[in-house]
Amino acid sequence: MDPDLKARLTARDKWLRLLYIVVYAIMFQVAEIVLGVTVVVHFVWTLFTGAPNANLRDFGQRLAEWLRQAVEYVTWASDARPWPFGNPWPPQSPERARGDGDSGPWRAFRPHGPLAPGPGARPAMAEPEPALQAVIFDVDGTLADTERHGHRVAYNQAFDELGADWEWGESFYGDLLQVEGGPERLTHYLEEYRPEFEPDEGRRAFVGTAHQRKNRHYQALLAAGEVPLRPGVRRLMDEVHGAGLRLAIASSSLRANVQALLTHALDPQAPAWFDVVVTGDDVARKKPDPEIYRRVLERLDLAAEDCIAIEDSQNGCQAAVAARLPTVVTTSTYTGHHAFDGAVLVADSLGEPGRPWHVVAGDGGGATHLDVAGLRRLHAAATAR
Repeated sequence: MDPDLKARLTARDKWLRLLYIVVYAIMFQVAEIVLGVTVVVHFVWTLFTGAPNANLRDFGQRLAEWLRQAVEYVTWASDARPWPFGNPWPPQSPERARGDGDSGPWRAFRPHGPLAPGPGARPAMAEPEPALQAVIFDVDGTLADTERHGHRVAYNQAFDELGADWEWGESFYGDLLQVEGGPERLTHYLEEYRPEFEPDEGRRAFVGTAHQRKNRHYQALLAAGEVPLRPGVRRLMDEVHGAGLRLAIASSSLRANVQALLTHALDPQAPAWFDVVVTGDDVARKKPDPEIYRRVLERLDLAAEDCIAIEDSQNGCQAAVAARLPTVVTTSTYTGHHAFDGAVLVADSLGEPGRPWHVVAGDGGGATHLDVAGLRRLHAAATAR
């Protein structure tokens, strides 16, 4: 190489590297300040709400990782020219590009072709696939056919007590289930089917009274064993717990009703099995809004890709998918005709070894029922997309 040309190239290379180091140093200082503020805000949030904020936590983790990478990048830039466009990380090559006998930290560079990282820089590694850490269950329709055998029957008992000559049949109640939440469902019924009904205490008070009585009858039905678990529920929960995975609940129902179902239909100690239970009492917006699932993830302190949800309805599936959760659907009496866009698997139940499920959509892996191995397989396939 011509000595003058080599000198000019070497000088330009030094200035380029110096420019990159200065820019990264400035960005590094700003990022440190932002990270410190984020840590303080997250601490205050957790102190006052009692639960970490997943968005702040994720932002802080990403920023901390960027700071670590920035240190490595500047270290690398001290030894070889950074690539000025596109991906800021230097491309890999099997051998370092070396100049004609140059030595020291400012080695010559090749005008063409890839450059390898200098000594001490980490090799590029593929991000590991997230492992399944928690299973989040819906309640009504998923754990038990509560709508058909529980809530519907309890509503009719409450209407009879209040002197209202109404009876919700199985088919009609299926139509009402398009509205999520008990008080909301009863209010919708009055507006659409009983517009002439004007109780002395007012509609709002009547809805509150009727719903309270319904809940009392519903819990009595649970205590009497009238609402059994669906096939595979107890088995799968035992397997999940035994595998060291975490359990959580995401339900639009009232907390008292969820606790009653877990205690009477599952096990008296069942409420303690779940790390997190979020119900309709805890959120402003019920499914299909994803608020319930986002609250569960915050309290678990996990990302969506660390979990899998099990639902039974279109509203529930929409909520889970909107929260970016891989979602399994087991259709119930009223939801077989629903659309389950985004679900990784749709089946008619969780199945049992001697009572196989019927897979409606998705890959059941040739299994007769859903177990922990199946959950992990479905989770891995969903998070690899």
